[in-house]
Order: sequence, then C-alpha cells, then structure tokens
Amino acid sequence: MRWLADLRDPWTDIYYRAELNQTAPARWLDARYERQVLEQADIVLTTSADTKRLFLGKSAKLKDSKFHVLPNGYDESDFKLPSSPPTDALLITHTGTISETYHIELFLSAVAECMRRHADVPLRLRFVGKVADGVQRQITESGLSEATELLPFVPHDQSVEYLLRSTALLMAIPDVLHNFGILPGKVFEYLAANKPIICVGPTGSDADHLLQECGAGRAWPYDAYEAMLDYLESLVAQWRINPNLDLPALSHTRYSRRALTEQLVALLT
Repeated sequence: MRWLADLRDPWTDIYYRAELNQTAPARWLDARYERQVLEQADIVLTTSADTKRLFLGKSAKLKDSKFHVLPNGYDESDFKLPSSPPTDALLITHTGTISETYHIELFLSAVAECMRRHADVPLRLRFVGKVADGVQRQITESGLSEATELLPFVPHDQSVEYLLRSTALLMAIPDVLHNFGILPGKVFEYLAANKPIICVGPTGSDADHLLQECGAGRAWPYDAYEAMLDYLESLVAQWRINPNLDLPALSHTRYSRRALTEQLVALLT
C-alpha cells in the first residue's frame, strides 16, 4: 500500500508558529515528525510551489519526484448564478479575514486618491468577513468610511454571491515569513468569479504567478502606492466605458475541483 501525505500548509514553517509558544523539546519533536513523514511517504502533496521548496529542504534524502503541487481549487457548482456587477458604482470586494499584517494601508490611500481625482465615479469598497480593528482604523484614517461597507461572515453561498455582484476583487497576502508560498483557497473562487483581481502582496509569489497565468491580475508590493493608483485609474477609465469589467475567457478551469480530482486519481493509479 502506498502512502500519500497531503500537506495543505507548511508544517514547522507555518507563519504563526511563534504564536504557538512551543517549548524547545516540542519544536525538536515537531521537526522530527515532519522529517519522518516527508521521508517515509511515497507521495507528498503541497498546495504551492514555494511550499514544496520548503519541504524539499528538510532532508537530503528527499527527491523532487515524490512531491506534487495540487492546489485547493473551486467547486463549479458554486458558480451557477450569473455575474451581476453593479452599474451605479465601481465596487471592489474582499471576502474573508483581514488583519494589519496584510498591509493594505497604501492600497486604501490609493483608493482615496483615486476617488479624489475622479469624484464623478462612485468608487466603493466592501469587506465581507472579519476586519481587524486596526484595518478599520486605516479605513477611517484614509477617509473611506462612507465609501466602505463592512459585513460580518456570511454563509458560503452568500459569499460567492457577493463576489459575483462586484466589479473587481481585492485579496492580500500577509506580510509574514515564507509568504511566497501562501496561496489562499479563496483565490480560486476569485478566479471563478471572473473579475479583475487586485492582490496586495509579494511580487513573484505563487499567488502572483497564478493570477498572471490566468490573466486575472497581479500582485502589487505593499509599498507600491503609485502602481496601485495607476491600476485603479485604469479600472476607472474602463468603467466609464462599460461598468461591467468581467474578464473574457480565463484559463482557470484547470483549478476546478473536478479537474484537480482527476489529477489526484492519476497520482493514485
């Protein structure tokens, strides 16, 4: 019988490990278990290329051939409703949790400046999920309170509806150690929604490569104020012509759970 180890996240390199307050013996034991699993498994699945790189560095005994990248993907059945972006506002939506470590403050400043320059275009933000107090303060300090809607967590189907009822989507990668391999599961639902995606995070990361591969957007570094402002202005210019900015054809279907399951079956047979 073959052993497949499906590691959806880094193990000893998980970005919040310091918050676990492990003792030195616990850290040593954790690293030992990690190495044993990686060495003894016949197949190791990871969700991103950078996470695969981290695991490969754990032991000289490991070979690249046993590692396979199989991301989280999206469920096609969740996206049967038609897209319906608003016609009365350019609405940018973020779903999920966002904290100060995501460093979207310069993006918020760029939104505020874009609104100042184009007062005739109603530019709006919507956050669905947990927004940290610090981020809420950043929204207020940027002068965006009246242009921002904050909603609590909602059932998954409603979250998808909010994506489909948006003009563009915002995602952010936390500014933490080993964040090049962070590939949030929601990015695939963002892709399935077929909207332009504004990603605040490291250039050259797995998320950046994915967005560019699918033609949906790219990652803007945390300090790239001018670049983010330029991109927002390009969205405004497009919105003036047609408020529906839905993307034409994307190469995201390979990330449907059906397609990914076919890849998994092939690995097991």
